[in-house]
Amino acid sequence: MERHEDIGILGFNLILPNGRSQQYSDKIKPWEVKEVVFAAVVIRSCVFRRVGYLDPEYYIGYAEDVDFCYRVRYHGFRVVYVPPIKIRHIHMATFGRFPYIVFQIGARNNFRHFMLNKPLYELFVWFIMTFIGVMNGRIVLRNDVKRLKWITYGFIVFVKEKGFRIY
Repeated sequence: MERHEDIGILGFNLILPNGRSQQYSDKIKPWEVKEVVFAAVVIRSCVFRRVGYLDPEYYIGYAEDVDFCYRVRYHGFRVVYVPPIKIRHIHMATFGRFPYIVFQIGARNNFRHFMLNKPLYELFVWFIMTFIGVMNGRIVLRNDVKRLKWITYGFIVFVKEKGFRIY
């Protein structure tokens, strides 16, 4: 960061307990990305002065880091992923025991992020990918009624917070 003043955020290789990388592949050299997970990052202080802080409208834990990275890039800074620096990360350690909270907060925050930062077709793709996964290299359909329930609930909460009426 000392050599490249346009780098606003550095994200690191988060290693899950199973030894796999959480976010990106294990390339050797740093490269520019759209967003990084804020489990472990370095952010320049001038970024906060120019961009502001994390949006308080997001509930902590899901998508607030992605939104911040989008705003940082909009203001001309780069977001760089540094794979050689590895940090052990226990994914969902905070909310893992309460999956219904994960779906509710995650859905609400993701809807907010999509409405603020992305085109509508990407919201559709995200919704479809929520129910389609890849297991052992094969595409599988997730048969999870609870997942649909909490995504729907998250959408309703988001819409009500924006002041729209739902009949």
